[in-house]
Amino acid sequence: MSSIKKNKRKEHELSLGDAVAEYLNTLPLAKRGLVVHWEKVAAPHFLEHTDNVVYDSKSKNNTILVYVDSAAYANELTMDKELYRMLMQKETKKEIADIRFLVSRKTALRKRST
Repeated sequence: MSSIKKNKRKEHELSLGDAVAEYLNTLPLAKRGLVVHWEKVAAPHFLEHTDNVVYDSKSKNNTILVYVDSAAYANELTMDKELYRMLMQKETKKEIADIRFLVSRKTALRKRST
């Protein structure tokens, strides 16, 4: 009988990435943060490998951190970082001093599960 309960529970479970996406879709655009802006400027194949875009709270200037699921994609994005910095600056209408692409194990796990 416990195996039946487990199966029913798994039917209604969401991955963390799906839950976050579902939550973000309920928020007004102004409250979604930088992810919405990143989705407008990044190429679709890069969106499949990035998921968290935030301001660097430790930086005194406006630096954006983009979390990537692998070093290869972080390296590829870093080569065009000035382009992405300018696009994000135009999109957010705020001065962006730098944009950094960081490899994240959590991002890799979330991207594999989707």
